[in-house]
Amino acid sequence: ARPIINLEPNYEEIGNRITAEDVRNASYWSLFATPVAGITYGANGIWPWIREGEKILNHRQPKSVSTWRRSIDFPGSLQVGYLSEFIQRFPWKELRPAPELLLEQPGDDQFDHFVSVVALPDRSLILAYIPQDGDVKLFNKDRMEYQAEWFNPRTNEYTPGTLNNQKGIMVASPTDNGDWVLVLRRRYS
Repeated sequence: ARPIINLEPNYEEIGNRITAEDVRNASYWSLFATPVAGITYGANGIWPWIREGEKILNHRQPKSVSTWRRSIDFPGSLQVGYLSEFIQRFPWKELRPAPELLLEQPGDDQFDHFVSVVALPDRSLILAYIPQDGDVKLFNKDRMEYQAEWFNPRTNEYTPGTLNNQKGIMVASPTDNGDWVLVLRRRYS
């Protein structure tokens, strides 16, 4: 596996159809798809550095485009900042994709339900991005004990979590609707 940096996950406000949720989904999916290396953020008004009264050159003209100064305060922009702060809490250079830990992949049936998982090689830390409501089910073949916590990528807040950890399978449920990151830290006796 090699690190890859996605330089264009999604541009917020492109055609008024790319939302902050789309930016978050693409950012977490990109970051968790390979050894963690990085991503960039983009918005329709940022890539050409649009100022008041200017138009985008050599592209189809949108009905409206925000200036770059306004765009840097879009919800998706702020939430990518939350992602940066979040991932830096961990030894991110050591995290590797761990899709084999998933018991079920809801993304097989519906793309926007794709759960992405990264972990340290010794499984002492597991992070799972859940883009839609629903349980996340993970294999725990070594039957390790974990402490669960939820990170809300929309608000930059943490919530204690509960984990049903039985018979080599762990099940966790987000505390409410929306996308979440499950943080599992191994407990040592």
